[in-house]
Amino acid sequence: MSSSALKNHNSLYRSSIAISISLPLANYFVWVWGAPPAWLLMVIICVNGSIVLGAVGLKKDWLLLGILLYLVVVSLSNPNVGWDPRSLWFFHAKRIFLEGGLYTRLEHYYPNPYPSLFSAFAASLASFHGVWTEQVPKLSSLFFLMPVFLLIRQVSRSSTLTWLWFLLLLLVAGIKLINGYQDPLLGLYLVIYIFLMNETNLNKPFNQLDRGSVFVLFSLLGVMLSLPLLKNEGLAMLLTLVLASCVAQRRLHLTLWVFTGLSIAMWWLTWQQQLNITGVKDGLMSGGISGIFERVSDRILQVWPVIEVAVAMAEKSLGWLIAYWVAWRWANRRGANRRGAKDDSLVSNFMHQTLLWWALLYSGILFVIYVSTPADLTWHLNTSVGRTMMPLNIALSTFTLFLLRDKILAWFGTTSAVPAIVKPKQ
Repeated sequence: MSSSALKNHNSLYRSSIAISISLPLANYFVWVWGAPPAWLLMVIICVNGSIVLGAVGLKKDWLLLGILLYLVVVSLSNPNVGWDPRSLWFFHAKRIFLEGGLYTRLEHYYPNPYPSLFSAFAASLASFHGVWTEQVPKLSSLFFLMPVFLLIRQVSRSSTLTWLWFLLLLLVAGIKLINGYQDPLLGLYLVIYIFLMNETNLNKPFNQLDRGSVFVLFSLLGVMLSLPLLKNEGLAMLLTLVLASCVAQRRLHLTLWVFTGLSIAMWWLTWQQQLNITGVKDGLMSGGISGIFERVSDRILQVWPVIEVAVAMAEKSLGWLIAYWVAWRWANRRGANRRGAKDDSLVSNFMHQTLLWWALLYSGILFVIYVSTPADLTWHLNTSVGRTMMPLNIALSTFTLFLLRDKILAWFGTTSAVPAIVKPKQ
């Protein structure tokens, strides 16, 4: 591929990722002011369709289209099962659709503090359809999956590796990927964040960035804005990711902290402030700070609840953590044996350190949440730990696969065919 064609190829993917991340956010911010017009969703659908067709046309790349069509068929042909999607995200979407306002769901029957980025998009799909159904709003997941599919397709450099990644994603997330659960989306946005942070140069002045780098920067901001608006855990994920990436680079980036401040401000102004106004509180905060400390101290003194939480969390993710660590050691040993050769790794040392620091910080927060839960601890673990650990499992499985890229391609007798947009930081 010529340098000009390569530049156009990378620019298309970078701009497509930035646009696909921004569209659900645009829909949400319109809902903040009132019900969006029907033409807005038509524009969003047409833009996403153009992105897919653009990716297909540039390299005759039918893989992305095939994956999306498969998910459309699976989504429309399966019932909307699971307590969380039916009783939380899609129930919220139905109230937003029927009552015509983002905040009406905070009043009267069954108010709760879960954010509405996903539910607002599902409500827009229902409004475009003209009637509430069980199936059409489920397609909302595809619009949130689009940016990570674009990123993985470009970064993987191989149709084989992309297919294997998608199958691995189905193994980890299952039907939750398209049934309205937010945990897979958090995991995939985590993957996007790490790849984008690996590529972007936060030290370079904005006016000196090329067009592709500007798109990467806007994509990073879009991911950071989306995390706290997807789910309550997204705020903790945002803060721990920023801390982890700063520790990994051993420096504080002003741009990154400005983005963090903007993300928290948007979350506060468009959601948390409304919760305060309507008096809706998170059940985990029952009894306030004093109640949390009391529950934590009681369970720590009992010892067994601490062990129960640690075992439950380890049971869900320890296998993936071991697999990732083995793959990282193998990749490093292979790199040492090929000293002087061109670095073709898809997982840089910065990405590795960011992932591990984030895993430590985020798991620590989840541990404290479980130990301080006002609910029965065993029930809380049985009904949620598999979901709350899913973002970590998605990230670990993704980077494990990419660390083993050369070995996998050798097994299948293929080589990389698509140039990557990511140039690993050292």
